[in-house]
Amino acid sequence: VIYATPKPAPDSPQVWRMVKAYGSAFVWIPFLYRFFTGFLHWVLALVIMPGSILYMHGPALKLLPKGLQESINENNSARAKRREELIADTHGTPILLLTPDGVELDAVYWAGRGASRDGPTIVRLNGNAEAFELQDDILPLMYCTKGINVLLFNYRGVGGSGWAPVCGSDWIGHLLGLWSVPQAAGLQLDAWSAIDFLL
Repeated sequence: VIYATPKPAPDSPQVWRMVKAYGSAFVWIPFLYRFFTGFLHWVLALVIMPGSILYMHGPALKLLPKGLQESINENNSARAKRREELIADTHGTPILLLTPDGVELDAVYWAGRGASRDGPTIVRLNGNAEAFELQDDILPLMYCTKGINVLLFNYRGVGGSGWAPVCGSDWIGHLLGLWSVPQAAGLQLDAWSAIDFLL
């Protein structure tokens, strides 16, 4: 539209002459807006520490400051140990859920006492900076003893759940996944995939 309009007359408003003279710069405004808001969101996510940063694993971990890497690695080790204890102590079944966009989600399923697979089931959706491994043994047992199945899972990027590969590369998928954290559509797909597994 800017290029199709005639050259402004000398007595045209100053703003219109500026728009016509620098029209190509205006084409970049939406791109620059998206880039800087995405970058600002990523910086704020580092401060707020969502689960995908707090429980980070994979190639992008090396991009963080050394002190933060050590803290995250220590946290990941403790969480992995707790995951194994939770599964062993409560007789859970580890499963891998696959979302429609190719993300593999780490999950654990507990069958309720006397319950069929299509019987009543609790699906717990984690809060911010939460992983299912941090749950107490009482949570699944409380429902299983009453004949209710339980499914706990981690969202993409949290714990053993990965990111969707991009162009066949987990590395690029990890970086792009972090760039868009938290992306509501991805979290909704994760929840939908967990529920779809039960149907």
